Amino acid sequence: MASDSSSPQKAASQPFVTSKTNYLLHNVDGMTFNGKMAVGTSSGNTRCKGIEHCQFVGFEEATLFCNNMAYACTGILQQTRNSDSGCSGGLGCFSTTNGQLYHDKEWLNSKGKTFERQVLAYNRFQDGRKFSRVFPVGTRQCLGYHYCQFAKLDAALAFCDLDSECLGVLNMPVALYGEGCKMGMGCYTPARGEIKHDPLWLLRAGETYLKQQEVAYVLRGPDGFLYDGRFPAGTGGCKGVHNCQYQSLASAQAYCDANPTCKGVLQHTPTPDGDQACAGGRGCFEPCTGEMRKNEMFLVTEGKLYERQLAR
Repeated sequence: MASDSSSPQKAASQPFVTSKTNYLLHNVDGMTFNGKMAVGTSSGNTRCKGIEHCQFVGFEEATLFCNNMAYACTGILQQTRNSDSGCSGGLGCFSTTNGQLYHDKEWLNSKGKTFERQVLAYNRFQDGRKFSRVFPVGTRQCLGYHYCQFAKLDAALAFCDLDSECLGVLNMPVALYGEGCKMGMGCYTPARGEIKHDPLWLLRAGETYLKQQEVAYVLRGPDGFLYDGRFPAGTGGCKGVHNCQYQSLASAQAYCDANPTCKGVLQHTPTPDGDQACAGGRGCFEPCTGEMRKNEMFLVTEGKLYERQLAR
């Protein structure tokens, strides 16, 4: 994995934000993106050059262009055929992408390289949200009294970075647990489970650092499988008739990236005689969670599932 940047930032609603961007090199698995950025696409003060799509001579040049576009850029493709000649027009063999990941036999045979852009961030909240479970002492050699404890936030976040079950870090209130918390072993505790609202946590000014990950989504083939859970309308401020609904895939993905329990986005197909924006006209894209199950009706109606795969 190629690391691009790591920097602390400030945000109005969540005062503490730490963000880190990486590019995951897929291991010759045939995964590529279904979209490339058009020639002339603007990123910052730069417009890309190319023959049929944006092309760059080097990887660093392509990542800089991609990082300045945030959500619009999902990764980088490196063409290996004709690389000695600089590929099309000699303008470079690196291309910035948009869209979703999918498997392509032709790309696999060409031995091209796919770099998936992933952003890992932690936002600080003091609004009563809390995780339902913590990690027992000894998990990946962590220390603590009853559960993993860290004296410094950076160490707790580093523990959480490497664990797909970890949803974030809790900062236990000193007023409740004393200086250094239990046995003086640290007040920062990585946590997992579900995100719940805890009035006592809010009352005691407990801090929650929520893990938020931006990844490229994988468009699943038409096999009828989908996740069986949804987010009720109003969760995290979303709108919808019964569940969270969005008018665009990008908006649904942004919501999903900000919730570590979200597993993907469902796209419903409107019925010919129904509202083309699905239920209540609120949108056909629904963030989803829960377990993967077969649903024959989802297959019949030609719905789509965009999976959010955090660990590959």
